[in-house]
Amino acid sequence: MPAAGLSNAEIANPFAAPDITTTYIVTTNSSGGGCRGTDTVVVRSSTIDDSLQINGKAVFCVDNGDSAVLKVHSTNSIQWFKDNLLLNGADQPTYRVTSGGTYYAMLKNAEGCNISTQKKAIVIDKAKPGISYPLEYAVINLPLPLKARQIGVQVLWNPASSLDTPESFTPIFKGAQEKLYTIEIRTNTECLTVDTQLVKIIKNVEIYVPTAFTPNGDGRNDFLRPILRGIKELRYFRVFNRLGQLLCETKNEQSGWNGMFKGLPQRMQVVVWTLQCVGVDDVVYMRIGASTLLR
Repeated sequence: MPAAGLSNAEIANPFAAPDITTTYIVTTNSSGGGCRGTDTVVVRSSTIDDSLQINGKAVFCVDNGDSAVLKVHSTNSIQWFKDNLLLNGADQPTYRVTSGGTYYAMLKNAEGCNISTQKKAIVIDKAKPGISYPLEYAVINLPLPLKARQIGVQVLWNPASSLDTPESFTPIFKGAQEKLYTIEIRTNTECLTVDTQLVKIIKNVEIYVPTAFTPNGDGRNDFLRPILRGIKELRYFRVFNRLGQLLCETKNEQSGWNGMFKGLPQRMQVVVWTLQCVGVDDVVYMRIGASTLLR
């Protein structure tokens, strides 16, 4: 007695695992009803509360002023770890988290027992800087797909006018007036990024390719590429020399040709280009022309 903490109080050799230090009294007597005998044994319990508490949020954005403070019950020795690496000087019952990672504490009491707490993952995010998207041209009253950066879980375009779904990362613009949109993108950590998108209105689809370019690395007119307005898809833009060799092919109007072929700069010459694209009016446009590479 007591039976608390014993695997079986009615056998000669029970296992004892009391929550606190306990003095057990064992009473024995023969089956024939002879004299009773008693003895005592003290089982010392050395336990550590290994619970880990958090004050604040486990996932938050640093720009919002939130924080995370980890806490354990006080004991003789405490050592905090981050990503299985010891944190120098972190030996108090509380620890304020300043960077994302997986944290836990190693605890040790006066009797020399030690145990580690559960691990706690802390995610600290930071909002990405806002940017201005490339200018988009829309043909008056024809649909134009727009696209926001996929850096969050929620988005809101302002103003909502001329858009089919302002809460979508890929809304469709349709209107007759120029619009400047602010795009609020929010992450699951509540970080907020604000981008901008300017949409200008044109009457018809417009396709231009410069008649000359100068790939000399001065940052001006270094690439031969199409200028597309009211186009939703460039299927291809190809550049050929006078021998019919394909010098460049791309589906990205921003890349174009830099005047190089097989790693070598090409001499001054006239090249032929051809392109195919799809307008916001769903018409397939094909163009062919010539441009001069100037050195």
